[in-house]
Amino acid sequence: TNTILKVAKKSIDMQRNADKTSVSVSVKEIKSKLSFKKNLTEREDAVLCHFIKNKGQIVYARDLAAILDLPCDYVYKYIKNLRTKINNDIIQNATKGGYIFELN
Repeated sequence: TNTILKVAKKSIDMQRNADKTSVSVSVKEIKSKLSFKKNLTEREDAVLCHFIKNKGQIVYARDLAAILDLPCDYVYKYIKNLRTKINNDIIQNATKGGYIFELN
């Protein structure tokens, strides 16, 4: 049974590493498809990465605030700046609050 547990644990670790790699590849791939008017700040880039990772899902300001370790009120500034710096109109307001990243 120890051998089975070791194999199972190794399989789980490999899957986690594969998931992380595929997410980072898709983030880079999607970023390469976007055109920017200006360079993004570190925080704006973190916000964009979170939107990309949650593409097609509602992202709330409180989620972004937790990532940036800032109050919610400050997050709206980064979303606004991100919208103005990206040439594409890809960050939409969700009907029941929050924002949705949609890239066709």
